Amino acid sequence: MTNGLPREEADAKFEALEARLETRLTQLDSKIEHRFMTLDTKFDAAVLQLNSKIDSKFDLMLLEIRHVGIVSDEARTAARSIKWNMLFASLGMLGVTLSMVFALWTVGYQIADFMRPH
Repeated sequence: MTNGLPREEADAKFEALEARLETRLTQLDSKIEHRFMTLDTKFDAAVLQLNSKIDSKFDLMLLEIRHVGIVSDEARTAARSIKWNMLFASLGMLGVTLSMVFALWTVGYQIADFMRPH
């Protein structure tokens, strides 16, 4: 006899409490496991999303680097042709200037010849 209860009844109550406690622990364990699985799934989804964002950013960055490379090659090519174009333009301007000087010289001689008494 324990606390006024017969031994068998006390054992039965103890076993019932132990069974309820065991059931409750199992329920809590499954709840905790479910929450961890949910968190794990959310983490996996977040990591995949971040990886895809990072991959897309790197792809954009590489595309921009390639674009800058293409533009720099075009600029180098254009610089060569611009150099030659500037040279030819300078020669053209020199030709125009010499033609103008020759024309002024010719006109100057004609005016001087016109003004000379005959």
